[in-house]
Amino acid sequence: MAGEAGQGVRVSAASSARSPPHGRTARPYTTFRIGGPADLFYEPTTADELARAVLAARELGIPFFLLGVGANILVATAASAGW
Repeated sequence: MAGEAGQGVRVSAASSARSPPHGRTARPYTTFRIGGPADLFYEPTTADELARAVLAARELGIPFFLLGVGANILVATAASAGW
């Protein structure tokens, strides 16, 4: 992520080679290994990155879902807003 939360933090392909922001599927993140593409995806590596991402999403009105270990969740294989 680039910038600070107060500056409207944005997620871009250049921000993290480990987590492309568009088209990432839920499949590898669920125990059932099913799930379609996400509208937007971000995988923080620190608690601070997570906090900044949540603050930015709230500030920009972007709906988000925090996925833990991926157990006990089914994600549609068709594209859907917000997974």
